Amino acid sequence: MTLYRTLITVLAALLAVSCARAEQPTLQFGQPQMQTTQALGGDEPLPEDEAFKVEALAMDTSHLLVRFTMPEGYYLYRDRTQFSLDPAKDTQISPEWPAAVAHHDEHFGPVAVYYGEIDVPLALAEASAEGENVLEVKLQGCKEDSVCYPPMRRRIAF
Repeated sequence: MTLYRTLITVLAALLAVSCARAEQPTLQFGQPQMQTTQALGGDEPLPEDEAFKVEALAMDTSHLLVRFTMPEGYYLYRDRTQFSLDPAKDTQISPEWPAAVAHHDEHFGPVAVYYGEIDVPLALAEASAEGENVLEVKLQGCKEDSVCYPPMRRRIAF
């Protein structure tokens, strides 16, 4: 009888553990990162185009104003943001970055980041006066306490 009681107790414990595990989300290899975050109960990150909006306004033939807009809880890395012109030239682009917020990133260490909306004036050494120029912006950012987006690329005609 003691053996029978022990066996029933062990089976009941295994059943309880099995039921508790079934209530937890299962993460699978190859599951997209945003689905993984949602399965863990966090807020689903926005699509990258909504999380990191980029606009450019031509001030004149040698100056642009680039505006980055991030919703609350999202930030942009300054040192992971780059600018180039297309058609490809040896055009030097000098961004005038505003003051950034110091942030400690678990992967990159101490970094400079931006929240909300920032304007970055760009001085262009040379842009084609004829035809269309395209500013290519490479950027990367994160949602606080959640996911970091892979490097992104935006192309803006001016």
